[in-house]
Amino acid sequence: MKIYLYALAFGVAALLLSCVKSPELVPVQQALPGVTSPISATTGATSGTAAMSSLSLVSAGTFVNEVHAVSGKVSLYANPVTGQRYLAFENFTSDSGPELHVYLAEDRSLTNYIDVGRLTNTGTFYYEIPAGSKANQQTVLIWCRPFSVLFGSAQLKVASAM
Repeated sequence: MKIYLYALAFGVAALLLSCVKSPELVPVQQALPGVTSPISATTGATSGTAAMSSLSLVSAGTFVNEVHAVSGKVSLYANPVTGQRYLAFENFTSDSGPELHVYLAEDRSLTNYIDVGRLTNTGTFYYEIPAGSKANQQTVLIWCRPFSVLFGSAQLKVASAM
């Protein structure tokens, strides 16, 4: 029985640690479209060019650790003219892992999630949110696809409630 428990513990540890072995995430400083400098939730849409003023802050949140270390802020911006929405990451860091993805979901259990894209960066950067996302998807997840491991999450709160 002890051998079985040791083997099980070793298997679980190997599974969790294997998520860390991957190419390093690349640090970047990327601005939203039409913006000359990276955006932050504190400076908001008024800090960029005229094109930036068409974006409005919808909601924002701060990442918390789950199984691996993540940190930083994430904000959801919308262009009221085009309807395009963006997830803007600010000072974001994460442990590396194989095939990490950014998901937007209703909760941390992946309820009605959409895959926003593969995570390849740290720092300040953005993703265009694919069409078909819903307003009730207010949880941003960093998810290791091959091992179904939640690295970290951020609960987005409406901008007026912050």
